[in-house]
Amino acid sequence: MEHVSALKLNLKYDAVQLKHELHSVLGWGWQAHGNKSIYTGRWSGLALRNTTGEVNNIDAPLIYGNYFVNTPLLAHCPYFQTLLDGLHCPIGSARLLRLNAGAIIDEHVDGGLCYEFGEARLHIPVATNPQLEFVLNKNRIVMAVGECWYINANMPHAVANRGTTDRVHLVIDVGVNQWVQSRFESALGREAPVIIQRHF
Repeated sequence: MEHVSALKLNLKYDAVQLKHELHSVLGWGWQAHGNKSIYTGRWSGLALRNTTGEVNNIDAPLIYGNYFVNTPLLAHCPYFQTLLDGLHCPIGSARLLRLNAGAIIDEHVDGGLCYEFGEARLHIPVATNPQLEFVLNKNRIVMAVGECWYINANMPHAVANRGTTDRVHLVIDVGVNQWVQSRFESALGREAPVIIQRHF
């Protein structure tokens, strides 16, 4: 059975507005990622959506069986709000995740988080650099600011920021519905893979 590892979707966002909105929240209290055993350096985030409504809760449980709400941060980010409103599918967690210059995330797997299981993780780069290495299933994925990428987090992946500037991605977990399926088929130029588990 085919499994898509990474896919650039036909969605594009304004780099200037993304960076402006990022700068507006740099003074908020970025929360260190809780899974400290898999990274070195600083990996932190701010929550736009989660299950508690707290900005410093950057946990991202699977969508199925959980109820998600906006955090107060989203009200300060009109472009991010517009971006989320344009995703016509169930939206779970939405986070800004920052990997500081020199930080490394070891190879790991986020079990069950993939299109075929009905839940897709989207990455929208807000700030990056040419020395950023995102390796998924042994292949390097190069993502530019404003692009929207599906990442199969159920496959082994690792990140190393070997540049001199921080990397920030807007990371959004969505439920796979007909709209998401159509985005996949548009990007693939063919029928999307079979969904073996659908919750929505």
